[in-house]
Amino acid sequence: MDMDQIKFTNAQFLRGKAENTPCACRRQRHTFASQGLWRLLLGIVASTIVESSEAPDARMLGTMLAEEMWNFPKEGTVLRHDATFVDSEETLLLNHLHLRNETLERTIAISYITAGTSVAEVYLPLSIRNLRYVGFWHGDVFVLTDHPECVPAFLATPVRMPAAPVKKIPNPGQENATYAKYFKQKLLELLPLKPEHRFVFYMDTDIFIGKPIAPFFETALAESLSVASVAFFREGSGDNGQADHAKALNSMYAKATNGSSNYRQHLIALIESDPCSRLHSLYHGGIFFAQRNSGAAAFLKRWADWYDSPCHRDQPYLTRAAMMEYGQVTVLPQEKYYGQPTTKSAGHYWTFNHFTRTRVGDATQATNIFNAASRSIAGQQLLGLSPNFSASWLKLKSPFCDLVPDGFR
Repeated sequence: MDMDQIKFTNAQFLRGKAENTPCACRRQRHTFASQGLWRLLLGIVASTIVESSEAPDARMLGTMLAEEMWNFPKEGTVLRHDATFVDSEETLLLNHLHLRNETLERTIAISYITAGTSVAEVYLPLSIRNLRYVGFWHGDVFVLTDHPECVPAFLATPVRMPAAPVKKIPNPGQENATYAKYFKQKLLELLPLKPEHRFVFYMDTDIFIGKPIAPFFETALAESLSVASVAFFREGSGDNGQADHAKALNSMYAKATNGSSNYRQHLIALIESDPCSRLHSLYHGGIFFAQRNSGAAAFLKRWADWYDSPCHRDQPYLTRAAMMEYGQVTVLPQEKYYGQPTTKSAGHYWTFNHFTRTRVGDATQATNIFNAASRSIAGQQLLGLSPNFSASWLKLKSPFCDLVPDGFR
């Protein structure tokens, strides 16, 4: 799908119901997927669900969820709180002109990776939908996956991932996670990038956009990728309860990144002697912004060395790569743009909202700091879901995939 097709198909999908969303005021020439195409897709989804062996309630909920994927945003969502509503189409278009920066959309490709049955979870379509709706992103979005048939083509371009090499030291029970992580370092090689794509932005599927994304990109390009080839958020410095795994190494990290070759070599040795320690996770591997240049390629090649380590974690070797390719890596502007929502912060959202499964997925865990009421609020306000789904969205199956996610059986 080329850029003109994406721009033509984009806001028709984004448009939703005229009475519910400002996206309805966009011009027809900025449309996303025709209603006819969407209705056809919905019919296919509904017929597939009806022909399945699922219980009637599950079939009905699947059809309803697919319908809601079209009708977003709902009354009371983040977008309605933040947007300025006016009757004039021209005024609205001018107010949001900076959100549709064609230079950003032409030069940045956004990518997700999902492997195994995780593609059948609702995380992926919800994340991309928020990127389109709330983030106002009309540019290319790619999904690298071993199940491209599960990626809704009206949301993103599926890219089939190749087979990964056999891991020298297997990690039983972590095959899908290991498989997906392996390809993060291969994105510049595997994505069908266009000549005008100068940057690739990657984010995990459990990250949901809560504000327009253009201001973040503008800041990151000016402050981060103007001085380095790859940029990450810092692990442990996010708002609202992110565990500070790197606390014990902060002093050493500061010295290493401020030019001390001895401290960098010491960190490299520590990581190679204990590659599974979370103390060595100085960068957040779930989001990164990379240039298409030799510096980024060299860094990603170093980072890929984790695949031959005895651990399924790639973040310690991300730190190692940053120390080995000193000067190629920097940090993204974090305080204003990134957060991990908690019960305390319910109703407040950042540009990037990271709902890690270990923190919010199991209400019985003592470490859970995101309760059921907060999950329901996020489902309605951030994701635009109705009460039918807002309380249980973490455990929903994607209505666009026939696979059954692990843990749903």
